Amino acid sequence: MFPYEEPAKQQAEEEEQQQLQVQVTAAVPAPPPPPAPAHALPVFQVDGDFHADLNEERARVTTSVIRGQANIDRRVVGVEIGTDLGWVQTMFRARMQADYYTEGGYARSLILQTTEPVIDGNDNNDIWYGDPRRFDHTGPFIGTVFDDSPQFVAPALSPEGDRLVRLSGSWTFGCWLVTRSQNLRSKFLYHQDWTASFHAEVTPEGLALSYSDLTLGDAGAGPGTLHPLMDGPPSSTFLDDQGTWRVLAEAERLDQDGMDLT
Repeated sequence: MFPYEEPAKQQAEEEEQQQLQVQVTAAVPAPPPPPAPAHALPVFQVDGDFHADLNEERARVTTSVIRGQANIDRRVVGVEIGTDLGWVQTMFRARMQADYYTEGGYARSLILQTTEPVIDGNDNNDIWYGDPRRFDHTGPFIGTVFDDSPQFVAPALSPEGDRLVRLSGSWTFGCWLVTRSQNLRSKFLYHQDWTASFHAEVTPEGLALSYSDLTLGDAGAGPGTLHPLMDGPPSSTFLDDQGTWRVLAEAERLDQDGMDLT
């Protein structure tokens, strides 16, 4: 045996021991960071189908339901106790039309439309769609749900006794999740644009839908590109109106196979 062989073997064993010690130390994981506060912006979906029904007095078409759910932590969005959280909705356009015929053919139309934005609010005629909730001392979280399902109801007979043959409707909305402080400062957390439309025909079997669509459009954090109406007339001033009966001029008369489906 060479005289330097034993020290070299001992040195190699010490180096291997040190390497093992280093490896064991490195394998110990760091403590996980504390969980972030819960804060969930809305998730929107379309539920159900369009529904049409007809009786001796009226025809009615109800759209699918648009539903949004959110769980908001006021600490994340930076608002104080006493701030309201709720939904704001503006109806930007709406058009509803019902066509009436006599035995001799087309007679008249019931047309109800608006191209001016109106607040789609609650019974209090304020900015909110539904009733807002308030952050209080019970905790920093508020869960909130949005639901809407537009409908159009048309008389089965006109004032002159003409019978309903077909009806259509279309709506364009913008919806926002909003916080509003006691001094009326508003913060728009999320936006969702959406549209609904349909066309229905009166048949011997009842009211039949020949077209229906409810579409979710642009969505995301912040206010988006549309501008919500925060002041002005509520949609009830338009929707509660019975509409305007008018006989279309000869050049505007609708033929048997067509109608204005704006």
